[in-house]
Amino acid sequence: MNEIIAVVFVIFVFLYQGVKVIQKNERAVLFRLGRFHGVLRPGIRFIMAGVDKVCLVNLPKHVPEWQSLSPEQLDQRVKDLVFHEPDPKRLAKGW
Repeated sequence: MNEIIAVVFVIFVFLYQGVKVIQKNERAVLFRLGRFHGVLRPGIRFIMAGVDKVCLVNLPKHVPEWQSLSPEQLDQRVKDLVFHEPDPKRLAKGW
């Protein structure tokens, strides 16, 4: 009976460590056995505990408004930004 409880406990611990929640302003870089394996998008993700390592990368939430000059030297407010989403692979630690 004690062996069954120990096995169930170990399975529970591996399942608990294998669940990762990635927020909408984050990306996660997945390393499997130390090598790049992929980029995880937001949501609930399952990884192999003890084999995979996840590095979270924060993306900007809000871009502030600023002023610029148009070619005709007129002041205008810039409200939108052409946003280039950075590559999470390069932002991960060690890259």
